[in-house]
Amino acid sequence: MGGPCPPGHFCPAGSAAPQPCPPGTYNPIERQGVCQPCTEGFFCSGNSASLEGNECPRGFYCPAGTISPEQFPCPRGTYNPQRGSHRAEDCLPCDPGHYCDTPAQSQVTGVCSEGYYCTHSVQTQTPRQGILGDVCPPGHYCPLGSAVPHPCPAGSYSNTSGNVGSEACLACEPGQFCDRPGLATPSGPCDAGYFCVRGAQSSRPPEVTNSGGPCPAGHFCPEGSYTALACPAGTVSQSWGQIRCSDCPEGFYCPARSSNTTICPKGHYCPKGTEFAEQYPCPPGTFSGGRGATSMETCLPCPPGMFCSKPGLEKPEGFCAPGWYCPVGSVSDRPVSLPEVPGYTALSPRMCPAGKFCPQGSSYPIPCTPAHEYIKHK
Repeated sequence: MGGPCPPGHFCPAGSAAPQPCPPGTYNPIERQGVCQPCTEGFFCSGNSASLEGNECPRGFYCPAGTISPEQFPCPRGTYNPQRGSHRAEDCLPCDPGHYCDTPAQSQVTGVCSEGYYCTHSVQTQTPRQGILGDVCPPGHYCPLGSAVPHPCPAGSYSNTSGNVGSEACLACEPGQFCDRPGLATPSGPCDAGYFCVRGAQSSRPPEVTNSGGPCPAGHFCPEGSYTALACPAGTVSQSWGQIRCSDCPEGFYCPARSSNTTICPKGHYCPKGTEFAEQYPCPPGTFSGGRGATSMETCLPCPPGMFCSKPGLEKPEGFCAPGWYCPVGSVSDRPVSLPEVPGYTALSPRMCPAGKFCPQGSSYPIPCTPAHEYIKHK
């Protein structure tokens, strides 16, 4: 005949029969004219008299009035491990280094592929979503499950993308430097006055190490040097960090790799750029007893009555032979074939003429004494 409106139903005025609560509502008590909206964190499928057993499942969220457990799934790129959630914000961004490829996940799908990185909210194992995740960029490497790209360390670079491990990072080329992590190309050439070996981290290594350093004395280093270049013979570099070597100054000689000049030895002369001590000997017929001579003009002619037969003499060799006389600059104590020296004419001894005599060491013939003078003298 009629009665109180039962739970799970509502009975407006004039009801001939109880009306089931529609989906999204419920009524836990009897004698209600309307049904209540389903409480947030729960779902109400219809004709619901209680929320028991209707808690929102993992991977979903249920705002007030939810009609089914699958009505509001967490979107791709998120997951929700909790029951009873009621806000979209309860769906957590997929963890760094992981991906969530389907909606309604209660946990992450798996780890990001090697050669890729996944920061958060990534929807695929091989993302190309820019800031959220992407292929590993040049200058970096990304092992399995990378949340961010790992930069190649200073002193190395990588010009390829999708790198998996640190072995893809290349040591900086000799003559170049890589001064910071994560480089796709070397930073630039080594500065002039320095040299950079493979793996250098600075354009100006402060001291000589296994990555380079300032150019040492006796060497020069143009821009981009991978090793210190030895100064060639005839040049000198007397301090560190030189870009070029200077010409050896006159009066000195400089072998290869010279960090200091050496004074020209006796019997020789050294114009600018002289390479070794005996390069420019004083020619036969001359000598030089002093150091630091700068030109052939500083070689002294052999004195009269003496001879200088060899190049590079510090002093005359001896006296002119008896029966001969030696003018200034003579090359022997008796006639010989004379060598040709550009810019200098050597002289040979001369035979003592008739009516004259020439004892050893003669610089000119001495007239013989007339007989009457000899008798008078007697």
